[in-house]
Amino acid sequence: MSGLGVPQCGRRRFCDACGLHPRMPPADFHALQGQADFLLDSMGWSGGVTAFGAFCAG
Repeated sequence: MSGLGVPQCGRRRFCDACGLHPRMPPADFHALQGQADFLLDSMGWSGGVTAFGAFCAG
């Protein structure tokens, strides 16, 4: 993130607030969605599946 011009304090807050997870089985992914406050999609994805999954997770 330093190459993007994000200051050190911003990187620390990002790392404290966000989690990046490896690929996982669907059941584990759906359980993780239920624990999240918000979900972000990668660039180039429309977000439809993520929005539907978040809706189903409550």
